[in-house]
This record gives sequence, structure tokens and C-alpha cells, in this order.
Amino acid sequence: MKTRIYTMRDAAVQGFERPVMFRTDAEAIRAVDQTLKTGNSHLNQSPADYSLWYVGEFDGETGEIKPVSPECVLTSQSMVNMAEIVERNGNDGE
Repeated sequence: MKTRIYTMRDAAVQGFERPVMFRTDAEAIRAVDQTLKTGNSHLNQSPADYSLWYVGEFDGETGEIKPVSPECVLTSQSMVNMAEIVERNGNDGE
């Protein structure tokens, strides 16, 4: 099974965080949304500093990692918009 590799870019430190793996962009974005809803995460405190990037693919059968040119999946402005929605609606996201 192949999974996609993502990382958060932190503009404040001008670098990337440790990579994580998800099956799809939608699953990765949902994870960001859930993190914003926790209320006490670094993303929640400074969403404008972060963006989500797709950086590669991991093959679970062969153990190979295939790098790709980094592709922005979720911009910092989108993070701010998501955080504002969570703040307005409370942590339930409705």
C-alpha cells in the first residue's frame, strides 16, 4: 500500500516539521482541522505561520520512499480561515 508523505512548513522558523503519512490530501487536511479543534496546539496558536505540503510517497510493500517536488496542499491563509471557523463555532466545528 502506498501512502502520501506530508509535512508542515513553519514560516516563522523558515523550515519544515517532521513528516507524517496519510492516504489522501483530504485525510491530511482533516487531520489539520482536528488539530485546530483541539484548541491548544501550535497550529491553533499561530495558524498563519503554517502551511501543509505533500513531499513524497511511501511504498509499504517495498519500503521505498519516492520524493516529489514539494506541493502546497493547504496554504497559511486556509489555515487562518479554518481556525477562525473553529473559533466562531467552538470546538465542535459545526
